[in-house]
Amino acid sequence: MEIIDKITISAPPQKVYDTLVFFFRSADNYRLWHRDHVSCYWKKGQDFSPGSVLIAEEYLHEKVHKMGFKIITREPGKRLGYKMLFPFSLICSGGSFSMIPKGEETELIASLRFRNGFLSEKHFRKNIEAVRQHMKEEGIALRDIIEKDLIVQK
Repeated sequence: MEIIDKITISAPPQKVYDTLVFFFRSADNYRLWHRDHVSCYWKKGQDFSPGSVLIAEEYLHEKVHKMGFKIITREPGKRLGYKMLFPFSLICSGGSFSMIPKGEETELIASLRFRNGFLSEKHFRKNIEAVRQHMKEEGIALRDIIEKDLIVQK
């Protein structure tokens, strides 16, 4: 089973990519992105270099979850791919952010792949719906931040 969220952003793919990288540079930046984001830090590596490990904490279905992500793909301006680390890897194998140019705009596609689709959906339906809603909110927030030029990146 896969959850996919798509949103069109009035900006070139490289700007969308750079803004995502910016959000994961520090806990302060991460919290600027979404109200449910608590903290993040690079346990190994940085800025989405393959093999890097990111630890993020965020509220999902009203509980704080600490999750680990190992970066597997980095194509600046095009794609960021990751796999989930234990224990979340038991349910969710990984995901990606893809940036597709559409003229002057970018279609951002965020995806998460779940193991045992039917079982995951049956036993974790409430949690999966919370994740789906969170992904949608992140996309909208990212679009609004970029289009309104609310972040001055350093």
